Amino acid sequence: MENKETIKALVKDIEEKESKSGRIFWSIETDKGKFSCFEKEIVEAIGMNGIGKICNLDIASSEDGKFQNVRSWDGKPEEAKKSFTTAKASVKPAEPDKCLVSQDKFAEAREEKNRSIYVSYAKDIFIELVKIDAAEKKEYLASELMKSAINLIKQAAKEF
Repeated sequence: MENKETIKALVKDIEEKESKSGRIFWSIETDKGKFSCFEKEIVEAIGMNGIGKICNLDIASSEDGKFQNVRSWDGKPEEAKKSFTTAKASVKPAEPDKCLVSQDKFAEAREEKNRSIYVSYAKDIFIELVKIDAAEKKEYLASELMKSAINLIKQAAKEF
């Protein structure tokens, strides 16, 4: 995030979301568009005091303008001149169990990715072992070669 600006916007709604990696964040809908926020304290404060009101929001934007995040707010909401109602009066903080679940999902995804990488490495080593055996005109069982490849990957993983 490079570009920073302060906007005055009518906060309409706040919605909790989950990123692809399982991280909890919030989408803040305003009359100026939607902005993401990753700071729980900011979201709770805006949810309790700013929904339906005009707030000064500090926005950080990516170079291309694709991502816009609320980084802070002044804490002094103004009453909106137009009548405004919202279905949500405040934002409920993320449930602790849900946060743990999303962290678990991230850990599971990381573990699955690592497993996939190790399988790929073992396959590559297996192919090379088969080539060596073919060149030396030796005949080993494929299962023995695969066990050797897996043991090499396990040994390398322990070293790192």
